[in-house]
Amino acid sequence: MLLDKGANANEKGPLCSTPLMSAASEGHKEVCELLLERGAKADAESEFGYTASNLAKEKGHHEIVGILNINL
Repeated sequence: MLLDKGANANEKGPLCSTPLMSAASEGHKEVCELLLERGAKADAESEFGYTASNLAKEKGHHEIVGILNINL
């Protein structure tokens, strides 16, 4: 896994979104949990001001929203 090789869990992509934002938006609960365990910031914002929680809520992934809110 890239995280084991030193990848930054908070690295922002082209739209200034993090891996956690992508995983939350797509409903990948286990990936969200892993990223949070590895230091991903639940309160990081995209260039449009969205957080992983905002994106998960928008897509109806309420369990992920709960996990993210615990990690704020």
